[in-house]
Amino acid sequence: MRRLDLPHVPDLPAVSQQDEMLLTCVGASLATLGYLSPTGPLDSITSLTIAAEITFQIHASAPCAGSLCVAFDALAIETLATAMLARPAGQAVSAGDCADAASELVNVACGALLPQLFDKLHEFSLSLPTVTDAPEALTRPWIGLRCDSGNIAIRLSLD
Repeated sequence: MRRLDLPHVPDLPAVSQQDEMLLTCVGASLATLGYLSPTGPLDSITSLTIAAEITFQIHASAPCAGSLCVAFDALAIETLATAMLARPAGQAVSAGDCADAASELVNVACGALLPQLFDKLHEFSLSLPTVTDAPEALTRPWIGLRCDSGNIAIRLSLD
């Protein structure tokens, strides 16, 4: 597998190739959809207000399933929703707008990630994203990412 360049995530510590792909796909989706630019790693993940998760299945000779979850702090999700809705900066966005923006981001990021992780010839099935309050306990491995407008946390789970 090829090593991916991460010019949009400065000062990134050594990470696995899978995490590198995850950061690349989510970072590109953030920049494209929400005009959020990753600025570096985040050591401490706190104050997350909303999370969107999508589950997927890979239809192959060795089937696989998993999920991608992206959690946002208030500034990041409000910035994302404002940009995606093309609203003027400072105009309030509703909780529903934030949920829609989180869902769209995780859907686009997952669609970009799966062909990178698995053979592009395999079929993928994605669920509809589910949106919840950010997880009370971040017990599974998360990758924290600082952006120019807020912070996010990313988790990829493979079964």
